[in-house]
Amino acid sequence: MTQVLTIGEHQAGSETRFSVAIEGALAASHLLVGKRCADAIRLMPLIFNLCPAAQGAAAAMAMDLSPAADTHTAIASETLREHALVMLRDWPLALQETPRTADLAGLATLSGSRIRDLEHALFASRAIEVLDNFESWRQTSKSAPAKYLARVARWEKSAGRIDAEPDPTFINRVIHHPALHAIVEREGTTLFARMAARLIEAALLIEEIASGRPGARYGRSDQGRGWAEAARGRLLHNVRLRNGLIEDYRIATPTDSMIGSGAFLQRLLQSAAAGSPAERNDRIRIALTCADPCLPVIWQARTKSDA
Repeated sequence: MTQVLTIGEHQAGSETRFSVAIEGALAASHLLVGKRCADAIRLMPLIFNLCPAAQGAAAAMAMDLSPAADTHTAIASETLREHALVMLRDWPLALQETPRTADLAGLATLSGSRIRDLEHALFASRAIEVLDNFESWRQTSKSAPAKYLARVARWEKSAGRIDAEPDPTFINRVIHHPALHAIVEREGTTLFARMAARLIEAALLIEEIASGRPGARYGRSDQGRGWAEAARGRLLHNVRLRNGLIEDYRIATPTDSMIGSGAFLQRLLQSAAAGSPAERNDRIRIALTCADPCLPVIWQARTKSDA
């Protein structure tokens, strides 16, 4: 059975409560135990089809191997692809609109002209314009993501606003960008701020990929410990060897850090459900896109009488 993320939702009087848990088979990393590092690294893209470049890079760092020369670019491209899927597919679905099929075409191969096509679909302008003056772009852009952002900007700020230390999502990578810093200073880490962060990182990634100078996206924190900046946040691989074979292999994903009683995702959903009932369900769905867990999600809604 594939691992799934189960989100339980039920009413307790006037309050909506959520439970969040991962269910299903053992993590795929157990398949690496007993193998040599050279064999394990070849299995990575077969085991992990989501963010395979980031998984492979973190694994290579943990096992003291050398990733391919273009791995920084590969991770940047797959991160941009995942961000685009959230903005062009998940945002409209969360807001009960139909995604534009044409905007989603060609995301599998992000290079050359396709990068510029995606840039237009996301921003209806050049990425550098978004980075230079985010507020002006937001107020004048005709792009679909700008339209979704405008809707969320009208929501009450307290619903969905939470601070997490450390924040398990990618937001810390762009928290010091002037545009996002100004938003967070003004209203806190709201759903709007988290959506803006995704747009800002997408613009930065387009600029990096187009220039051929991607930033550093993986490294080694200690012997047997590798990391990579994956689409959803920092990914960690830890390996222990004995006699040249893998004795233990553990992976900590951003999604792992979100799950549990009182953890990030539960708190985010609880906050999004609070406040005005007018956009309640839209807020909950957008909150889930802000977390963007890397597992299929099963919702289990219950009424008070079911509990």
